[in-house]
Amino acid sequence: MESNMERKANIMNLRYERKFRIKNQISLSRLIYIIKLNTFNFKIHYPQRRINNIYLDNHNYQNYTDNQVGISDRTKYRLRWYGNDIMQNNNLKFEKKNKFGWVGSKKTYDCEPFNFDKKKSVYNYFKNLMNELSINESLDIKNNFPVIMNAYTRIYFISRCERFRVTLDYKQEYFSIRRLGMRPIKKIFSDKNDFVLELKYDIKYDDIASEVSNQFPFLISKNSKYINGIDYLKEQF
Repeated sequence: MESNMERKANIMNLRYERKFRIKNQISLSRLIYIIKLNTFNFKIHYPQRRINNIYLDNHNYQNYTDNQVGISDRTKYRLRWYGNDIMQNNNLKFEKKNKFGWVGSKKTYDCEPFNFDKKKSVYNYFKNLMNELSINESLDIKNNFPVIMNAYTRIYFISRCERFRVTLDYKQEYFSIRRLGMRPIKKIFSDKNDFVLELKYDIKYDDIASEVSNQFPFLISKNSKYINGIDYLKEQF
């Protein structure tokens, strides 16, 4: 008989995301070696690429607060695009991520691109974006606004059995978002020695996932790039 979590997983396509934050301990090449050394035989699954995100929150920073106080069921909104030029986003997506403890789901919408060089305000674009989304999603984010932006390089791995995926993020950068002015973003922090390794898999494989994670010589940790970005932003004031 299915458990409540299994029924929810089948409906919402839930998956586990186990994170390992690794700071100032090891080189990138050594990390890649450790991943490939795993007996589940991880190999490169997709060419590495640069990921850019703009995170949304309300004026009370509710998502930030919920994370800090440990509320397990949360929803996060972001704009995401890929490429080395953060000013160009021809593959722009709007994403809604639901989190239920250690598991989560993601819903993605295609969006019209915008150009930072031609628009003075990301906020104006965001207001127009809400009109493109379904009515339910628009209502969800009507009190949210762009808060912070980040960018990082991601390497993708997949196990030989194809049940487990690993991503490795590095070269993380964070930017503040300005409401007005000719330069809508400003770099506030860059960390070349901070890595995030993430193990991802469907909920049905959780009974054997420890066989994968126990081979990594790191502790599973709570990590959110959005939370890190807000903390870096707070240090500027």
